[in-house]
Amino acid sequence: MDASDVLGALSFGIQALQLFGSCGKGYQALLKACEMDSDLSVLRCRLEIEIQRFRLWGEASDIADGNLDVSARHAPVAMSTLQCLDRLISDQINKIARYHASSNQIGNSPPNRSLTDGLSSTLGSVSRHTRWVLSDRQRIESTMNEIKAINDSLVSLLGQSRQAEIAQSFRELSIRVLGTNDPAKLEILRLSAIGQYDELSALTALKSLRVAMDMADKSSDHPQPNQGVGSSMADRPLVWIDLPLTGQMPAWGNSVDIYLVDRERFIFEWVRLPGDLTSRSKSLSRIQWVAQFLEQSSKVPDLRSPRFSGLSMHPSQEYIALVYRFPDGSSDDLDPVSLDHVLSSTHRHGTLPSLNDRLALAVALARSLLSLHASGWLHKSICPANIMFFYSGCDLDLGSGSYPPGLITRPYLKGFVYSRRSEDGASAQENAAHSESIESSDASDFYRHPSTFQTGASRRAFKKSHDLYSFGILLLEIGLWKRCKPDKDNLQPSEVRKMLCKTYLQGDLAYRAGTTYQEVVRTCLMGDFGDEKSEKNWLEIQFLKRAVQKLESCRF
Repeated sequence: MDASDVLGALSFGIQALQLFGSCGKGYQALLKACEMDSDLSVLRCRLEIEIQRFRLWGEASDIADGNLDVSARHAPVAMSTLQCLDRLISDQINKIARYHASSNQIGNSPPNRSLTDGLSSTLGSVSRHTRWVLSDRQRIESTMNEIKAINDSLVSLLGQSRQAEIAQSFRELSIRVLGTNDPAKLEILRLSAIGQYDELSALTALKSLRVAMDMADKSSDHPQPNQGVGSSMADRPLVWIDLPLTGQMPAWGNSVDIYLVDRERFIFEWVRLPGDLTSRSKSLSRIQWVAQFLEQSSKVPDLRSPRFSGLSMHPSQEYIALVYRFPDGSSDDLDPVSLDHVLSSTHRHGTLPSLNDRLALAVALARSLLSLHASGWLHKSICPANIMFFYSGCDLDLGSGSYPPGLITRPYLKGFVYSRRSEDGASAQENAAHSESIESSDASDFYRHPSTFQTGASRRAFKKSHDLYSFGILLLEIGLWKRCKPDKDNLQPSEVRKMLCKTYLQGDLAYRAGTTYQEVVRTCLMGDFGDEKSEKNWLEIQFLKRAVQKLESCRF
């Protein structure tokens, strides 16, 4: 590169930096204008989201260092896009200025003064009682759509690794925002994300439902959904599905039954109800809240929950079921299989899944657990028996002696029969003795954190870290592609972690899945997520950084 090329690149970087700074000031001016009216809270939230995306783009593109990290082919497009954004924001500021001038609120400021020259005086003279936006709300919404499109365009000009960096940063930002328990803020966030960031909107709806459950607990000894508890997500009647007449006892404890209802096959996941009336009432209430949660969960693809259809009560009145439909595109003729079955069956000795497929499975489940925790819910029964795979219409070759390629990359998480909202601090421990105990099961006990086996006064509240411990064992078995449960039955829960670390974690896991994968497993098993801090959704952020993102980096 000769001297002229160097000077040209330097000049380009300076111009880009100046435009970036001008756009940043303009964004703040628009934000200030929207703050003048409470009716604009949703639009203001949308603008704040786009401001953060623009900031993340600036960090990923290195523009703050005077180096716009785009290819020479994309450089002119990046400059013109920044200029377009600058003009768009400047036009909005000037329209505000003209409105104020016509209302004698900003003196004799010329309406066409430049954004950089007149920004401070314009902001200083904006009246709190200005209603300019309400008279032209549609134009403001159109501007927000244009801003999002411009941000999308800027991101698309970066390389794939930079785009992935922005996506990860935005996911972290979303998790932090979901740390609030303020119903009004959550509703504004949900409305602002609809049609723009649908998964964020759906996660916010799940968090709102959890907050509504908290409010119901405070207002009633027997909280019930559908009673106007402050969330628009909790006001729809539940669907009850009549079970076909059958004399058989239901499968329960991580097992499912499949019944034909109105010529369609449904999956019934049963839980046994307590015998005494008080505990039974609380259990029914919680199950109904879980049903509300599952109704919304289908809108969060990363959550990987089956399509929820409703609840069903067994004729004996001893059991209640969460009822699911088969996923779209799956075979109605073939029953789903669990990860527990796949790992334990003779089929595993056929064509074993590739490392790519096993990593894809691990990533999908990690994202599922992250979404669940970020929305304020606990699973409480993470284990291979609660991971399901559905065949597509042409998936199965019955004579192959193995499962079809790609089957395990499409997992679904069930086992929500004990799921509940997450609680923190004193309130969690206060309710520990009154929360439902997890039924002992050969399929799941091995994966439970030792603290969850305690009873009576010594019982501790179930925490997110307990789910992560279970997930660590699940990851270990996926990495090795075999069951790690010992043959002897007298192994105490407190000894499981030591046995796993000594026998398997320090064995050939790194050879089979890599050292990064091994480190993620160790982190989850040991709960090594750093010193706990008071920041919102601290553990979710650490799980994102120390597990999810590391697993994603392992993919080949």
